[in-house]
Amino acid sequence: MAKAQTTLEQEIGYLLSDALFYSEKYIIPATDGAVYQASSAWMSTAKKREKWTVEAGIYGNVFFVPNRDRSFTVSNSDFQFFQIEGAESATVPTALGIIIRCIWWEI
Repeated sequence: MAKAQTTLEQEIGYLLSDALFYSEKYIIPATDGAVYQASSAWMSTAKKREKWTVEAGIYGNVFFVPNRDRSFTVSNSDFQFFQIEGAESATVPTALGIIIRCIWWEI
C-alpha cells in the first residue's frame, strides 16, 4: 500500500511539473505583452489643466508580436507525465499565437 501511495504521489508530482512547464511556455509571451501595454501612456498636451476640467479622447495602442513569441516547440523529453502521440516533438501556439491566428483569419 505504501509503494502504491508513493507511486501515486510521484505521478501527481510529474503531472503538476509538466502542467507548470507547459503553462509557463504558453502564457509568458502574453504577460510580457501586458507589461509593455501597461507601461505605455498617451499625452495630449503638456499644459496644466484648470481645476475640475476634464478632457476625453480616443486612443489606441498596437504592439507587434515577434515570431519567436507566437509558438514554442515541446518534445517528449521535456515531459515526465505527458506524452506527445504520434511524434517526438510538436510546435504549439502560445496565448499570443492563438490570438494572432484568430485575428488573421477574421481579416
